[in-house]
Amino acid sequence: NPPSQQWARAQFYKTMSFLGWEYTPPNDWEKCGARTYFFPKVNTMFTGTPKTGCSNWLIALLGAEGELDKNVNGQKVAWVHGGPSQRHRINNMAEQYDRTVLDKAFSFTVVRNPWTRLVSGYRQKISSEETQGGEMEYARMNILSKIRGITD
Repeated sequence: NPPSQQWARAQFYKTMSFLGWEYTPPNDWEKCGARTYFFPKVNTMFTGTPKTGCSNWLIALLGAEGELDKNVNGQKVAWVHGGPSQRHRINNMAEQYDRTVLDKAFSFTVVRNPWTRLVSGYRQKISSEETQGGEMEYARMNILSKIRGITD
């Protein structure tokens, strides 16, 4: 059986105490980071985690809000983190809603196995595979030159 939430919480606080750190759980929506979004028409709050499909969740939620007016290419979704979702970021809109509205919203996040997340990030940002971007060519070349001694 997995450990209970109470046990995990107690271990967390013991560790924090041992390290001399104090943890205060967040209690204000205004303190949420830029990756937390609120979609009022569907009464949903979503906190995105990179490399867990958050772009696709944002597209789905924007669609549910009736805010998408174009077909979405599943391979080119980075645009969704800009203008389309910007106004839904909780730190841009928390003052517009009474706290009880936010407290009653359905809230979720998505997590992923950290190893597959790491591979996905590598394939998107660094790999030279044609289907996987290679957005950070300079990083790939730097890694190759330092680890393998390759210079060109």
